[in-house]
Amino acid sequence: MNGLTSKIASAPVIIIGSGNLENILTLEGKVRLGQKHLVSTHELIGGSCINYFLRMVTAGFEAFPIPQIGKDDLGFQIQARLIQLCRQMDLNDTIMDFILSPDFLIPGIQTAQATIIVHEGRRTIFSKMHSAGPDVVSKHTVERLGTLTTSAFKKTSLMIGHVPSDRTRQREDCITRQILSMVPSDWLVSINPGPSQYQLGVSYWEEELRQADIIQLNLFEIKTFFGNSGLPNALSQIIDHLAKMSITAIITLNKFGAIGIYKGNKKQVVIADPLPIQNLVDPTGAGDAFAAGVICTLNGKKSFSFDEFIAAIHTGRLWASHACTTLGASGECPNAAQISRFEKRFLEGQGSITIYDQANDCEVFNMLGKIDYAPDS
Repeated sequence: MNGLTSKIASAPVIIIGSGNLENILTLEGKVRLGQKHLVSTHELIGGSCINYFLRMVTAGFEAFPIPQIGKDDLGFQIQARLIQLCRQMDLNDTIMDFILSPDFLIPGIQTAQATIIVHEGRRTIFSKMHSAGPDVVSKHTVERLGTLTTSAFKKTSLMIGHVPSDRTRQREDCITRQILSMVPSDWLVSINPGPSQYQLGVSYWEEELRQADIIQLNLFEIKTFFGNSGLPNALSQIIDHLAKMSITAIITLNKFGAIGIYKGNKKQVVIADPLPIQNLVDPTGAGDAFAAGVICTLNGKKSFSFDEFIAAIHTGRLWASHACTTLGASGECPNAAQISRFEKRFLEGQGSITIYDQANDCEVFNMLGKIDYAPDS
């Protein structure tokens, strides 16, 4: 197990994505529609941008969040909570000033809320998206990113998560597209699209995907991504398409195993088995934890090797597995020492990472077919 579990010459990460207030309902027994249920409740902050940020800085990495949250009561609550957590971690003044800025919140939009039902280690999410035109969010995002691109950052990573305003089919309104037009050529770029983005289909995003160094979706998301463009969405066909586009991709699976495709090389498919988690509590935000672990491992290195890609998958799977043992997307983020202790619980060979060579087409085809039709993948 060679993943990165502590800060090593941390390169800064700029994060763009959603932010929301989460109301988590934990339920005992089965959900029965039309019936009353007794639940315990927890209010936490979340959204892809917030989740990435909190996991990174708690583990000792430098990150700058640009979340899509409004200058309203909920937005001020989220900002205050972030400031409180940052002070507890004694983050550097540059990060603190960035979050403390009055420009952190977006005027004229409504902060999103989510209700999450957690039951027997599974979660169902109901989200209320913010109400605003993409031009408001776009102007804010571009200006905030501009303050960072002009800074003396080196070996910087950019993570683009769920950008709810990108649900429009008008290409000129695409915030992700505008963001990528500003990014220096030597930055490591990761895209982990949310439902507003992947519902538009892979063909809509082809130009942006070619600009990314790594993309990540779960199995349901990537099948929807391809299917909504009218493309075949069997796993073997998805991998063939990614190979033609020369895209490095991670497809996360149930309990947070993963499939990895390196720079579109369909000859080698990486399969990371799930780690044997004993105390599964809540998988909410585990995919975000996976993405955060991957980017922290690559540490701003744009031209990463195949071995470095495998190490990043290992760390991402480790962070995601740990996330499944706590309630909420980012309520109890581990520090480097806690991650290291968590890693030591697993014996060598548990949750193995296997490289399948597609020279043996039959073996790979059968393996991908089993994943395609596995329940709860």
